[in-house]
Amino acid sequence: MHIYWLLASFIDSKASKAPRIEILKELEKLGNKVFLVTSFKKEKPDLQVNVIYLKIIKNPFFAKLSFNIKSFLYFSSKHNREEDTIIIIDQNSIYAGVALQLLSKIIFKKRLKVHFDVRTVPVEIRGLKGYLDRVFFWYIALFLAKRLLTSYSFITKTIQDVAGFNNKDCCIWSSGVNAEKFNPEQYPSKKKDIFILFYHGVVTPNRGLRETLKAVNLIKDKIPNFLFRIVGDGSDINYLKEYVMCHNLTKYVDFAGFVDYEKIPSFISQADVCICPLPDIPWWRVSSPLKIIEYTAMGKPCILTEIKPHQDYIPKGLNGIYWAGKGTPEEIAEAIMSAYNERKSFDNYRQNLRAAALNHTWEKQATILYKYLLRKVEQGT
Repeated sequence: MHIYWLLASFIDSKASKAPRIEILKELEKLGNKVFLVTSFKKEKPDLQVNVIYLKIIKNPFFAKLSFNIKSFLYFSSKHNREEDTIIIIDQNSIYAGVALQLLSKIIFKKRLKVHFDVRTVPVEIRGLKGYLDRVFFWYIALFLAKRLLTSYSFITKTIQDVAGFNNKDCCIWSSGVNAEKFNPEQYPSKKKDIFILFYHGVVTPNRGLRETLKAVNLIKDKIPNFLFRIVGDGSDINYLKEYVMCHNLTKYVDFAGFVDYEKIPSFISQADVCICPLPDIPWWRVSSPLKIIEYTAMGKPCILTEIKPHQDYIPKGLNGIYWAGKGTPEEIAEAIMSAYNERKSFDNYRQNLRAAALNHTWEKQATILYKYLLRKVEQGT
């Protein structure tokens, strides 16, 4: 099959591009010709996959619309009508997707199929942009996909049901891990002179980081040589830095900033315990725990809030998991102390933690998606 994955963003400034790149690599290993279709703002990054770059308007208000128009024009041209062509879209490329699907019935003789994939729901809900993103996703993108497309995939069964696709023929493929890249054997052993709590990812409100800093303030004098390292950037970073300054926590908190995906395993290798403190709010209930899979693949114990995606991922009886309830500062502080008090047992937990992650490799997720796409092509639906 020829698989084109549309990503309506400037890939050189997108922090969360790794999952798409990893799944594309695995789909290519399965014998497909795979291409990422996207744009860039300043320079073309080395993504290690085939990339088709479209020149689009850089103004944030018109960029996505421009991408949809350029995508439609590109795929409606004569030289892009290979047999068994799959175009994978998400909500940001829905206009191009539905237009191409309708056109395929007339011009392409159904040789082109558009597949709608949902990895997340809108999570940045503040301000006018947040409101417009929610309206567009829930009332426009899902409406068009449900009525005009026939091929779908979701990151979890929960989000499929919430989106109203529970009666549709859908595929569920979740977050995964590159088992070779996230392999603790490839990185230096952790230095024992400091106890490091680690987080990486987007730094925005409603991710539990404010509560974690308050927890650090509660336990900072109870753990000798303690450090909370935050890798990432986002709209809440200045608030967190101000909190650290106001509460004299500069000795205990390290803001490492944005770090390239390739370097994340090295940072994880130097942590004692990792944390994913997401609160129990609607959009996290439909998420898939990418960070936790990466942490456990590196054999690292984790502090987790008791939200459904976390509980669904963790096998019963798995040692090295420290639950932090709803994620209040007091609950997180208690979980940090529990982890610290068990630190001498961490080496005994690493093998089983990694084994849990290896049930969720990108190779396995790509196989699930590929089999579904192949069936849809063979059925002509």
